[in-house]
Amino acid sequence: MNNLSKLLTILENEDFSFYLKNQEERINLLPSFNIDEISKDLLKLYFQFLPFNSSKTRQDYYFNILIKILSKNTEFFRSYIIIFNELEEDELFILNHLKNSEIDIIDELDLDKKNNRFINRRITRTTFPIEILSHKENEKLYIDHLTSKNLITWPINKQDPIIENNSQTGVRRFSKIILTSYGKSFSEYIFN
Repeated sequence: MNNLSKLLTILENEDFSFYLKNQEERINLLPSFNIDEISKDLLKLYFQFLPFNSSKTRQDYYFNILIKILSKNTEFFRSYIIIFNELEEDELFILNHLKNSEIDIIDELDLDKKNNRFINRRITRTTFPIEILSHKENEKLYIDHLTSKNLITWPINKQDPIIENNSQTGVRRFSKIILTSYGKSFSEYIFN
């Protein structure tokens, strides 16, 4: 019995046969004993989300998860499946970009002396790869979402006061968007 047949038998569901048959060559290259040892619950969790990964890019990334699960070469967290399916495709592009580089950001804020706080944040320079996004207007939302999932962090590395006429009028901050340790692990799993 080949690997594809084993998977279909474990799943007891022919709804996924078309998807798996398209990947038959890659599946059959895996050691067959790994498939016998995989938890049925884990495979069912994986396939439960399969219909939501309809674009070619998402299918390719999602299939990488299945290959990693079946190859048992790396540590796997069930949460990878769940988090992957909570992310927009553009968020996956951002993570893939961050896997190999950082995003530098310089922003400035004005000092509201009356209320003793900084206001009017504006980005003056960034290396954010806006061109990779399909929905460029959602850039800030994507960054907030990836941060909330503990996949990325945005530490401020340096702050300089903005001084005019011997008085501070604002602050200039230098920061980087980088992957967290969990984000690195997740990205290695998905994109390699």
